[in-house]
Amino acid sequence: MKYDLLKIMDDLGIEYQYVEHEPITDYEVAKAVDEKYNLEGTESKNLFLKDKKGIYYVFVTEEGVRFNRAFLKEVTGEKLSITSPEELEEKTGYVVGCATNFGYDQDVVYVVDAGIFEHDSLICSAGSPTQSMVMKTEDLKKIYSTLSNQIIYVQAPRIIE
Repeated sequence: MKYDLLKIMDDLGIEYQYVEHEPITDYEVAKAVDEKYNLEGTESKNLFLKDKKGIYYVFVTEEGVRFNRAFLKEVTGEKLSITSPEELEEKTGYVVGCATNFGYDQDVVYVVDAGIFEHDSLICSAGSPTQSMVMKTEDLKKIYSTLSNQIIYVQAPRIIE
């Protein structure tokens, strides 16, 4: 189910910068969009994952941090794999490259890389390849504090791609 991320932030009184732009297909295009629209912050990276029991997870981190299957198994106790594009869209309403930092059903477990909070702001997908938003990482913590989802904070290994 796709959530209205901007409404969530508005309801919590969170300030953000929102832009609509040409489709982002990779981090190179994202950098060009960031420059064109003066978006300042660290690019976020969100991977939608699933374990063998059918439990969904979203790994929230930053651009360049690799999917470390062994680390995530150690953290969750489960072997996780990236969902198919079809399953991602069916479960969340998002397409590949547009998984968000928040806005998931209550049964989705968040695995949040605490390293993102070392940055002032994140540049995030707003749920579409043509929508981006910039938000303060402190505000993301505020959003997480309102969720009933299980949230696991981790310090992901900084093996940069």
